Amino acid sequence: MKRKKSRQSPALSIRTKKRIIRVCKALDALEENSADIVEGLVAIFGTLKQQKEQGEQLDSEVRTVMLNKKKQQEFRESWLDRQEVMQLMPISDRSLYDLTKTGGLPSYTFKGKLFFKLSDVEALMKRRGGDEGDGRIAV
Repeated sequence: MKRKKSRQSPALSIRTKKRIIRVCKALDALEENSADIVEGLVAIFGTLKQQKEQGEQLDSEVRTVMLNKKKQQEFRESWLDRQEVMQLMPISDRSLYDLTKTGGLPSYTFKGKLFFKLSDVEALMKRRGGDEGDGRIAV
């Protein structure tokens, strides 16, 4: 079997020349637009950096709020207001007033509101026998 000799000429075909021209035009367009592309990418990365910083700031604020809520919860668990003490013991408003006046139950004022330590209330209940009977405190 004989192979046909392909014609190889040193000159480029018209089709190849057109392709080369198209590639050159595309490279020129890319070169012209590359500055715009780089500017666009820089702007995008700048925006992403800002969003990351805002997200970190928001995370920090959320952590602060959560910490404050936790502190408030700890405060609520260790301190009781007047109504909570009257329900817990259970005693009347007048009896609670008498207990605080005589020093039987230490009280603390914060922003014009009266608070009692939970540990003080529990100690008073144990001293007065509040764990027995109907749960009332003898005053």
